[in-house]
Amino acid sequence: METLTETKFKPQLMYVDQAAIDKRTKEAYKFADKINGKLNLVKNFFQEHFDLELSDDQLKESANQGIGFVEKKLWNDHFDFKKADLDFNLKAIGIDGDFEELKKDLLNTTGWINIYVFDIKNGATFLTEEGKQKIIEEHTHYTKNEAQNKAMAKLRTIVKEVNDLKAMGTIGRFGILEINKGFDLLDTVYSGTSSDDIELTVKYRMLKHVNESGQIQASYY
Repeated sequence: METLTETKFKPQLMYVDQAAIDKRTKEAYKFADKINGKLNLVKNFFQEHFDLELSDDQLKESANQGIGFVEKKLWNDHFDFKKADLDFNLKAIGIDGDFEELKKDLLNTTGWINIYVFDIKNGATFLTEEGKQKIIEEHTHYTKNEAQNKAMAKLRTIVKEVNDLKAMGTIGRFGILEINKGFDLLDTVYSGTSSDDIELTVKYRMLKHVNESGQIQASYY
């Protein structure tokens, strides 16, 4: 008895958006610097008032909880009047002004460390290798259905053949431009500084919007 084997869809790599990866990584580094600036305020607060060096784990708590971490630590380790309110205890040890200033500085910073995959070591926030890889994965694009696989294969064949003809001198710049006009899923790129250094390429950002029926989703246009 003959059996039919269903072909399982296998995602194929379309492109890696290196520009987006570089931009996102740069943003992550800048954000780590912002977190470090806020953590330095917390470190200085406890160093100045209690001669206390915070551990990396405590700094992680601070990065997650903001002023809540500071307040919790004060209640646990430094306030003497547990039945009194926060304001009374702050004034009792003469740090009410500095606490309020720190509270303003840490406003809306809760959870910053979770925006990227950061870690803290030796008192400093840094982007982990896992975090770097996550950014790469977010901007590495694969096909999502068999229609995209088939379209990409055919488009790449067209691109190769046309670019080979261009290299042979059979067609020129205007030939490339005319061919490009006939395909929504093709685009042009320049490989050099001259206007004649033009090549055909697949328009992967549009290819991502090809549905299982092989049609470009109307919402893309």
